[in-house]
Order: sequence, then C-alpha cells, then structure tokens
Amino acid sequence: MNVFDTKKGGIIGQLVDVTTDGIKLSAEKPVDAGAVFKLKMVLPDGAEKNVEIQFKAICIWCEREYDSKSWQIGFKFTDISSKEIALIEKSLAAYLL
Repeated sequence: MNVFDTKKGGIIGQLVDVTTDGIKLSAEKPVDAGAVFKLKMVLPDGAEKNVEIQFKAICIWCEREYDSKSWQIGFKFTDISSKEIALIEKSLAAYLL
C-alpha cells in the first residue's frame, strides 16, 4: 500500500508493517530522523474500500536496505486514532493475502 506525503505530494513509500505505535515503510529516498510528516493512506479493496486516513508521524529511523537501493523508514504515530490503526492493520492483512 502506498503512503503519501501530504505536504510535498507524492508517494513517500510502501507500507511494510504497522503496529499500534507506528509504521515501517520501504522507500526509494531517505528521510531525516526527527522530521515530522503529515501522511495519508487510501485503503485498498478488501477492508474499508477507498477510505482515506491522514495522520502525523515522526521519522524515528531511516536505514538503507541491505544490498539494495531502497530505504527502510520507521515512523512513530503522533496523531492517529486507535480506530484508524485498526483499519490500517485490517487493510494490510487483506492486501498481503
């Protein structure tokens, strides 16, 4: 699932994992640890079709993937409801099937 940067526009990365505390993305470009983002996801078919979730998150870490041009980025949620987290988890599970 794509995750969008609402300030700069465009895709910041692909969702890899989600917990109640944050998300992990795979991205083409690194971001600075400590930077705060307003992010957006449009949930795919299978969970809550076409539901858009916007939230704020802070980059906790950013590392190059081993032997790859991609980056792994860890974000901590700073402004998201538990209902929205549950929707993301449900969508990710459906997406990975």
